[in-house]
Amino acid sequence: MIRDRLLAIDDEPGMGLFVRKVAEGCGCEVSTATDPISFQTLYQSLAPTVVVLDLIMPDADGIELLRFLANERSTAKIVIMSGFDRKVVEAAQNGCYYP
Repeated sequence: MIRDRLLAIDDEPGMGLFVRKVAEGCGCEVSTATDPISFQTLYQSLAPTVVVLDLIMPDADGIELLRFLANERSTAKIVIMSGFDRKVVEAAQNGCYYP
């Protein structure tokens, strides 16, 4: 059975640990990042099948990371996890397309 490779980014290490425990409990291989550079590096080396993305982080713009995924032609399933307002969600939904 092929396991999902999950990559999560959240600026709060505790949230990354929570995602790791839940995803590993579901049989996923899990990597986490707390900053955009680490996320991008891990993404390129791991080719994850699932990405868990915090949209609101002090040192990263989740929308920019969605654009990064689009530029990489990512086929990963994307799970957005964040405390956000409707405008941020709409921007994420409208900006997720391949040119």
